[in-house]
Amino acid sequence: MINRQLSRLLLCSILGSTTLISGCALVRKDSAPHQQLKPEQIKLADDIHLASSGWPQAQWWKQLNDPQLDALIQRTLSGSHTLAEAELREEKAQSQADLLDAGSQLQVAALGMLNRQRVSANGFLSPYAMDAPALGMDGPYYTEATVGLFAGLDLDLWGVHRSAVAAAIGAHNAALAETAAVELSLT
Repeated sequence: MINRQLSRLLLCSILGSTTLISGCALVRKDSAPHQQLKPEQIKLADDIHLASSGWPQAQWWKQLNDPQLDALIQRTLSGSHTLAEAELREEKAQSQADLLDAGSQLQVAALGMLNRQRVSANGFLSPYAMDAPALGMDGPYYTEATVGLFAGLDLDLWGVHRSAVAAAIGAHNAALAETAAVELSLT
């Protein structure tokens, strides 16, 4: 019994001293944090120079005024599965952006339902199974009508929904650029 108490005491003292020693971590002095840039210090628009000349126009072949070339390119564009896929991705991205944007508006829903059930004369609703026009009961049927109206507005206090809409618009713009690139590569 004494050995058991001593072993518990020894175990507790070892665990306690290990915990205390592990808490004595060496903390060195870190350097100062980096200065954060202010928004007015960032001038990406001035730093990025995109070439405006040398790129072909979207419908460059129209400048040549050649009806045969127009027909050939129109045939190429209309029969391209790659362009059709890019246009479908563009439509999907537009639909997702519209769906997310609709979630920030007032949501209104109306509900109307009519339920008519045949009632057994031996069941729980047996009083409704009899035909008593004076009491408003018209035979072995039970009719229930429900009408409802719902309105809701999601307040985007933390900007989560606004960020999701901005991301969906960005995805739509990327899909537009992809469609234009596919069309330009085919022509």
